[in-house]
Amino acid sequence: MKSLEKATQMNKKVILIPGNTDLNRGDQALVWESVNVIKDIYDNPEVILMKGDDHRQFVQTEKMGYPMIKAILKHPARIFSQKQKINYSKTDVLLIGLVAVFDLLLTSLLLARCRIVNKFALLFMGKESTETFETFRHSDAIFVKGGGFIHSYGAVTDAYQMYYLLFYILLGIRHKKNVVVLPNSIGPLKSKLASRLADFALKRCRYVSLRESVSLKFMESRQYKDVPITLHSDLGYYLTASDLDSKAYLTNRGVDMSCKKVVITLRPYRFPGNSSSSELYEKYINGISDFSKLLVDKGYQIVFFSHTLGPSVHENDTIAIKEVCDKLETEKCPFIFIEDETLTCRDVMALYSCFDCLIGTRFHSVIFAQNSLVPTIAITYGGNKGVGIMEDSGLKDFSIPMEYVTCDELKIMFEHVEGAKDKIVNKLKTNRGQILLSRETMVKEIKSLIGSF
Repeated sequence: MKSLEKATQMNKKVILIPGNTDLNRGDQALVWESVNVIKDIYDNPEVILMKGDDHRQFVQTEKMGYPMIKAILKHPARIFSQKQKINYSKTDVLLIGLVAVFDLLLTSLLLARCRIVNKFALLFMGKESTETFETFRHSDAIFVKGGGFIHSYGAVTDAYQMYYLLFYILLGIRHKKNVVVLPNSIGPLKSKLASRLADFALKRCRYVSLRESVSLKFMESRQYKDVPITLHSDLGYYLTASDLDSKAYLTNRGVDMSCKKVVITLRPYRFPGNSSSSELYEKYINGISDFSKLLVDKGYQIVFFSHTLGPSVHENDTIAIKEVCDKLETEKCPFIFIEDETLTCRDVMALYSCFDCLIGTRFHSVIFAQNSLVPTIAITYGGNKGVGIMEDSGLKDFSIPMEYVTCDELKIMFEHVEGAKDKIVNKLKTNRGQILLSRETMVKEIKSLIGSF
């Protein structure tokens, strides 16, 4: 019996979605750790990753030897090429909307149950899209990498955005594949149409795992009867640091390793669904700028680090960092700025371990630092992930929503960190054991379903 079970697991073809992007160190870590989970579930699986058009998005992961397929449904803002902006004009939105409508009409034909209709749509999509479609048809399972992308805020674009994000899950369901969702954050879902689409897709998954209890409560309220819904740690907590000589690297970039140091990660953000988005973003930039001056006055060296570099301008942290730096007088408030595309997520984690504290807007920068037992302040945004994970880890007092960021709020929280550093480190150590057990349990749960795969 055991040999038969093993045989059914060998050489499974598993597609990991959504697309890989090495420019986002958090997403890269989630892809790499999702692959490790898949390898623990199946015996010698063929794991297939998705890649974008920009080679920078997959150059590091490609070196690891995984086969890659091209995306079928692409972001409608691709019409702007490198001229993307943080905020779009009404004309920009109209053009993006027209592209989105065309994409929706064409790709929805791939979800039809009629093969002739599928083939007709592929005539307009090219060879690479056809290859991706055929790969889905002949795969054994579809795994959704850990992370958090299923949320909506009530904007007019929410329905299409949800379709865009769920398309590959829907494609897997169309071909009757078993879809496994690794630990994700889900919600809020304030758009009715987006909510219905999310329910349609998730109710047809084979297994859904959530990475924090806020999302768990949200999903339990939706009463999914036929889908196992579980709670497990964010996969970023299993990342290990590389052997990068972090002290030498930082020293070469002007960091004084003998003094107290704080690393700060930021991001440009549109505050989707909020009518005062520009004002809130400016408040965030000003709050970080004023707090940076305060840190220097307290004797800390400041390092701004671009945790994510793309693929779009909206995802390039350098934009927000430069806006903060432009408000700082280098003579009165000296700082160091590091932007290095060659670093992997494991390298970045090694660098964060050298600091006394991390103030992170990118939540996986917070997780990387916590992995190294470095106290953190999390600036949360975009759904349940930040607030939920910090609450579950017993560190809710060290998180603040992005829209509430001010110098005074950060000052109070930072002084709390300074006074409770030993307590925070002990809490992080205690959490490690629970996190490792959570992964082991999740693998066993999914393995128990393999017989029906």
